[in-house]
Amino acid sequence: MFQRFTHLTEPNASNAARHRIIDDLLRERLRALPDLPVVPLGAGFLLCDLIDARFVRRYGQALRKIIRELGGDFADPLDDPAAVVASLGYRQLAAYSVMARAVEHGISRMPRWLLNTLMRSVRDGYRIVAFQALPLPDAAAPAVKAK
Repeated sequence: MFQRFTHLTEPNASNAARHRIIDDLLRERLRALPDLPVVPLGAGFLLCDLIDARFVRRYGQALRKIIRELGGDFADPLDDPAAVVASLGYRQLAAYSVMARAVEHGISRMPRWLLNTLMRSVRDGYRIVAFQALPLPDAAAPAVKAK
């Protein structure tokens, strides 16, 4: 199946960078808190793989076409997916550009100056974002009857 994706060199490079970012963040977190339990949604932290609508329109069409041919599909992309997560009660802690890390680790051969000038939509459109759940407001706490 991967054969259908082999010509998509930049998406394949960014996928490797994505895994590297998540691995590095988890390793750092576990080094600081060795007893931290890890579950798919995190334990006290939340890492999201976010791609905005501009990135999808400009760079994701070939990949989306192949996935559709295989019977898959995606939800409509959002202009600011991090804002949607934040609106659900999460605070953004940090954001890591997948393509910037791909360039930094030599996975992508794009010159850094190009990524930081003409290709900012590539740099900023595909990110790993760390979120933290906000505490529930007092109004959400169970009501206690006064005596």
